[in-house]
Amino acid sequence: MRPRAHRGFTIVEVLVVLGVIVLLVGLLAVGLQTAARSANKTKELNTARQLGMAWQQYSSTYEDQLLPGWIEPAVQTAWKVKYKDAAGTTLPAEACRTYPWRLLPFLSFDFPTLYDYLEQEEPNWNAAVSTVADNPSFGLNAYYVGGWWEPLQGDPGLPVTGRPVFANAAFNDRDGRELRGRLVTRSLSSIRRPSELVVFASSGYREPGFYKERATPYEPGAAWAVPPRLGSEQVWELSYGDEFQELTTGSGMLLSSAVAGIRVFEAQAVPIARHNVSIATVRADVSTDASGLNQLMELTRWIDVAGEGAGSAVQFVHTDE
Repeated sequence: MRPRAHRGFTIVEVLVVLGVIVLLVGLLAVGLQTAARSANKTKELNTARQLGMAWQQYSSTYEDQLLPGWIEPAVQTAWKVKYKDAAGTTLPAEACRTYPWRLLPFLSFDFPTLYDYLEQEEPNWNAAVSTVADNPSFGLNAYYVGGWWEPLQGDPGLPVTGRPVFANAAFNDRDGRELRGRLVTRSLSSIRRPSELVVFASSGYREPGFYKERATPYEPGAAWAVPPRLGSEQVWELSYGDEFQELTTGSGMLLSSAVAGIRVFEAQAVPIARHNVSIATVRADVSTDASGLNQLMELTRWIDVAGEGAGSAVQFVHTDE
């Protein structure tokens, strides 16, 4: 009997095997990318919690007063305050308008907590004054939590004092009454909804336009973050771009932001997503959350008394002063 000849693989079989291998490698790569993003998001939320704990410690040290979101140099002079870097050198007032140099002592000057997006092994942080001041990973809800302090000139001959923007702004409650002087939260104990009020959010500075893609992991951050509306001015909104659609269903519920982007109307520091489509936030009770833009469209997340106002959480409006 003649031995049977061994048959090799056909071209079709080889292509099928190669296709299966490519498919498996692709699935593995996607899985690894997803796992890496998830790990980075978890790290980002842990960092946000550390930031929130330092923010709370600041308030405990300063007799319940909240960390100011912005202090103009003239107000710093009026308050007779100066701030120093990790080496004890007094910093210029312009670098201390934003919060980082004021909060870093409560983080033991652990700079990577605020700037872990920067690919620098051992930067000279004390020399990077403007980077520290302007580009932390997280922006403070500066206008409504702690206040955006600008100089207020009183009667001639009297010294300059400070007052937060929107300190005298008014809004209508559900009964139509006009209320004033309650929009800017200045003390920790006065916060009514600590588990909802956003204190910090991953943020970045944006010019007007539509942004669909999330921020790159190493894109500079911003020292503050603003809600969709400041007073009567619309700053940003959840959007589907040029093919704009209504963002509410028939029941009035906001649609998911997973397939949407952000439309920016005025150049500002706005919430941005890193690592995945959600935005890392820390709230007044130091709880953290990976929020969608649809959630951050609600003014009740940004303004402690917004829930008392007329209209829905998204429609809350107050005067400009």
